[in-house]
Amino acid sequence: MYSTWIRKDRSTQSGGMTFCFKSSFSETMLETPFIRELEMVLLELVDEDGRGVLCVELTLPPTITGDSINTFPHG
Repeated sequence: MYSTWIRKDRSTQSGGMTFCFKSSFSETMLETPFIRELEMVLLELVDEDGRGVLCVELTLPPTITGDSINTFPHG
């Protein structure tokens, strides 16, 4: 059995991101205090034994160009 879809839809146009996992995991969606122009989902998944994993889904939306990615701050 699997979870319901975790969705993060784009606000400006169609598209976005989805995430699905086995229902035996508990999930916590984490804040993404990174670059706002990127589409990112951070999930902490924990199994029944308390073991966890951080899952990151990241994509560059169509509005990001080669020129604009060079202006991102580097940490």
